[in-house]
Amino acid sequence: MGVSRKTHATSSDINHQQDMRYVFTPSSWFLGLIGIWPISFRDVGQHISKIAIVICNFVSSFTIVPCALHIIYDQKDLNIRLKVSGFLAFCATAMLKFFVLVIRRPKIRQCIEYVEDDWWQVKFKSDRELMLKYAGTSRKLSIISASSMYIAGFIYHLVLPFCTEHKIGNQTIKPLPYPTYPTYSPFIQTQVIYEIVYLAHCMCGYIMYTVTAGSCGLAAIFATHVCGQIDVITSRLEDLLQGKSYEQTTNVNQRIAFIVKSHVRVLR
Repeated sequence: MGVSRKTHATSSDINHQQDMRYVFTPSSWFLGLIGIWPISFRDVGQHISKIAIVICNFVSSFTIVPCALHIIYDQKDLNIRLKVSGFLAFCATAMLKFFVLVIRRPKIRQCIEYVEDDWWQVKFKSDRELMLKYAGTSRKLSIISASSMYIAGFIYHLVLPFCTEHKIGNQTIKPLPYPTYPTYSPFIQTQVIYEIVYLAHCMCGYIMYTVTAGSCGLAAIFATHVCGQIDVITSRLEDLLQGKSYEQTTNVNQRIAFIVKSHVRVLR
């Protein structure tokens, strides 16, 4: 699985830890809270991600299942059924992404280790600057995607439900972001139960938006990292004859072999 950190403990990149935080911080924040980010813990801490995954599944099911029952049994209007079905499809897609990320956690860890190994092997300022340029791009993409999702989620969960007054006869109904089953149940409208259900709906929204933002963040990190590595290889090709980027290697054949090896690593 590439070269380990210990092997590269003497790397000339003294800013390695800072670079790693710069590259991974947004995605680690987003995915860490829902148990997806593959962090190594010891003792009790190793179960934190499992607990987070279980909680996320429970909260999501607590919201999605009543919504599906509402469509099947309560809602008779075809237009409203179609609208709610669109929302339900979004929820189902987000949860499918969540399950895929959970299953692929070992692969995600492997990809992260590949990225870390590449950063450990940085020895020249020009290479580091190229990689930081693309790391900055991935960071911006992660922040933009997360900001878009969370702002939309904030409006949908905390603003829109209270923009319209909901009434049945002369009774005002407390609004919820998502449909429930049974609709407008007096039990759900009681103070404590309503607050619990409303909080569960908000948590479900947070999970769905975090999964989407985190997936985009991971894709941005890995894609831009590959672009950075390709640029590094290109710079090595341009410097093939002069050899400024090859330390003491004076043999052109060895330089070409190094470039080919790096290229094969990128393709993997």
